[in-house]
Amino acid sequence: MGIRHVMVLVVTGVLVGACSTASNSPGQGNSVAGGGSVAPGSSAAAGATVAAAMKEWSITLDPATGTAGALTFNIANNGSFTHEFIVVKTDLADDKLPTKADGSVDQSDPQLTAVDEKEDIAAGSTDNTLAVTLTPGQYVVFCNLVVSGTSHYAQGLHTSFTVN
Repeated sequence: MGIRHVMVLVVTGVLVGACSTASNSPGQGNSVAGGGSVAPGSSAAAGATVAAAMKEWSITLDPATGTAGALTFNIANNGSFTHEFIVVKTDLADDKLPTKADGSVDQSDPQLTAVDEKEDIAAGSTDNTLAVTLTPGQYVVFCNLVVSGTSHYAQGLHTSFTVN
């Protein structure tokens, strides 16, 4: 794991700890409602937080699965460009979403159910959150910006999230 990813996790942990009453030691995972934690790589319980790290050209979620109910994505943009964080429910694979001619996702396609989004996530910012309530199923998180003819989705800025 690179030093940049470790720093994002540390900063995310500090921010989560400052906003909850749970005690959260480094390396113990994400805080959960009721004072528990989620070990990295495991499933986020309802009310938990999911660390989201964005950069050119990827999104990493930790954990990558969750339990139905409310959860909060803590979003860090480790890239050099502004991004957005869009959550849709779909049975499609994250790299198979319907696209327009410019490579952006066609968000009006009936195979996608919009959940929520966070726009204008500045490069280098680590203080962005998106609170959502999710039902069981498959979700895709992606950036749909097209800048100077470059589709962030087409470049690989997308990932899957499963809710049990």
